[in-house]
Amino acid sequence: MVRIKPNVDGFNDREVQGFSGGYNGPPPPAGVYDGILTRMGLAQIASGNDQGAQRIPIIVEIASGKYQGAGIFHNFNLTNQGKARFNLFLDSLTDGTQKQKDLLQKWFWKWENGWDLEDEPLGKLGQQFRTIGKNFKPIGRKVKIVTQMGHNQYDEPRAEIAGFIIPGSADSETDVSEEDSDALGEFASETTHNPPPSENGAGQDDSELAAVSSGAIDLDDDDDDPWS
Repeated sequence: MVRIKPNVDGFNDREVQGFSGGYNGPPPPAGVYDGILTRMGLAQIASGNDQGAQRIPIIVEIASGKYQGAGIFHNFNLTNQGKARFNLFLDSLTDGTQKQKDLLQKWFWKWENGWDLEDEPLGKLGQQFRTIGKNFKPIGRKVKIVTQMGHNQYDEPRAEIAGFIIPGSADSETDVSEEDSDALGEFASETTHNPPPSENGAGQDDSELAAVSSGAIDLDDDDDDPWS
């Protein structure tokens, strides 16, 4: 008989890497939730026809209410089939104006210097995004999501992201059930803006955010950076 001890001390540690809230309650039921983007990385598709292509794994953490702290995982494939859904996700990180939506997509897809990522990958969550374009920091942004109930590989129930609500509209990434569609209508007239540093730690300057909200900054001009 051989006795073996663990290589690390994991006693009483229940905070799963990537899920900063340490939530260990029941899966959140299908609904509409305010969240915070806590992880966004660059990785590769491991198998199938698109093996080796880029993928973007994210985690959105529910920001308030009974299920606050619950982290919900979602995966985007940067393929011809998946790029439109990813663009709707990018739109959900803006204030909903066409100017911001167009500029963020331009920065993601066309920015000549690419993205600024962390040096080392965070496991399967990939190399975490630091900035997109000039200085847009996605991690820490507010995002509103629609969830549905799914199952993991062990047939256990889990919450899944069915769509992303773009501020100022009721659009979501995918078709949702009739019940969820009714829930979407509740937020149809809402317009949100990126929170100041005290709320999300993303490092934006309060005066610049105020200027964006008031329309003082012209987003048509790339020299004007509303997210620096």
